[in-house]
Amino acid sequence: MTGIELEAIEFQRNGKSLFQPLSLSVGPGEYLTLAGPSGGGKTTLLRIVAGLEVPYRGGRCFRDSSDLRSTRGSVSGEATQRRLFSSDTGEWINGARDIAMVFQGGGLYPHLTVQENLEFSQRIRGFPAVERKSKAERMAERLGVLGLMHRLPEQLSGGESQRVAIGRALMQDPKILLLDEPLANLDGPLRVQLRRLIRKLHQEQNLTTIHVTHDQEEALALGDRVAVLHEGRFQQIDRPEIVYHRPINRWVAGFIGSPPMNFFVGELRDKSCGKAFAFRSNSLGEVTLPRAVVPMLPVGTPWEVGLRPEFTTVDEESASSHTGNQIEAELERTEFTGTNLWWQVRCGSETWMIRGLPHTNALKGSRWRLHLDWGAAVWFHPTTGVAVA
Repeated sequence: MTGIELEAIEFQRNGKSLFQPLSLSVGPGEYLTLAGPSGGGKTTLLRIVAGLEVPYRGGRCFRDSSDLRSTRGSVSGEATQRRLFSSDTGEWINGARDIAMVFQGGGLYPHLTVQENLEFSQRIRGFPAVERKSKAERMAERLGVLGLMHRLPEQLSGGESQRVAIGRALMQDPKILLLDEPLANLDGPLRVQLRRLIRKLHQEQNLTTIHVTHDQEEALALGDRVAVLHEGRFQQIDRPEIVYHRPINRWVAGFIGSPPMNFFVGELRDKSCGKAFAFRSNSLGEVTLPRAVVPMLPVGTPWEVGLRPEFTTVDEESASSHTGNQIEAELERTEFTGTNLWWQVRCGSETWMIRGLPHTNALKGSRWRLHLDWGAAVWFHPTTGVAVA
């Protein structure tokens, strides 16, 4: 297995810097998902790892590999490896075969059949016809495309094309697999099916994988760690559950999660019974905080609080006022997603998404009491947006 090291990478396009100095370490055998909004530089960073792009400054190296030498600080080394890589198909040639890349569009040779596409890397490396045919058939069987071996790419569906593209990359016996939004053009059920297959193949072949995606759900489901890239820098790199439940700043909190996190502003106040949170929206008033979750933050100054929709629940009975640690909300609409029922509610001047409940009185304009799980709240500095431990 091979690890990847990026050190203070800078990249310029048309004289403009795309990244602040970026450093990243991907351990041997790790599955790292690289998430962020479209146009944020995720694909460019992946191409730098592959050797398709040359960084303006910084370097990359590969650990625990006898075939790939370090290219740290060596522009000439990068340029040499670029000539050994097919940007159309993600194929390394002339023996530099430790990295395989799968592009969003698949990148299959349109004039070659499925079998010929799968065998391509084996053929240019001089493997005997019988050996490469046998290996291609085994790979096709694992990917569920064995019955399509004589078809051309134009005769394949989107999901079938992506399976073949993944299979062709794995036929190189790579140590590093780079995936550039390989599931972006697929429908929901097929995305989930291929997602599981990719993860299974990663584990079986002991690959080091970087998977670029703008789909935050995909990033959380697949990655051993998630790297969130925004505005030219890594906002947070951590395990999926940490990124989700303990985002490092407000931007990550708003980007990760579907439905997204709810935010509200207010200040802490001392009360005879403990501490209370006074909402900026006067119509919401104050909420008494449970003693077990009272934050060690100064009172009398504004704070922004983030709370995931699943940690705001609805009381069974509607109400006309809030009491204790409950607040009143007006139901605006419902959203059923199969496994969950979400409500969009208006709380004072704020609009939140919360976990709803099936109820005959769940009609637009009905009023309900909400219970906030303050133990799951994340507190952000109102000016910097940085989460407070």
